[in-house]
Amino acid sequence: MGKLTVKRVEQLARAGEKEMANDGNGLYFKVGETGGPSWIYKYKLNKKTTEMGLGGYPRWKTIGRRAVGWDSLEIEQWVADQPDPKS
Repeated sequence: MGKLTVKRVEQLARAGEKEMANDGNGLYFKVGETGGPSWIYKYKLNKKTTEMGLGGYPRWKTIGRRAVGWDSLEIEQWVADQPDPKS
């Protein structure tokens, strides 16, 4: 279960200020420099932390793993199976 609530995600999105809120297990709700909110997954590959976009807000309004239809274990397994998941 994610740490972020729908109310908190909506507050962050409306504020439009640069921020990254942790939903747990590598999943984050990010508001970029231009105020565009999205979901990202942070993972390590070859000892380097990498961010992978999972989809923008409000397209994925619901929270975290429920929004993208994956749970954190599925994402972690998928990342582990890829030479570089972003490629």
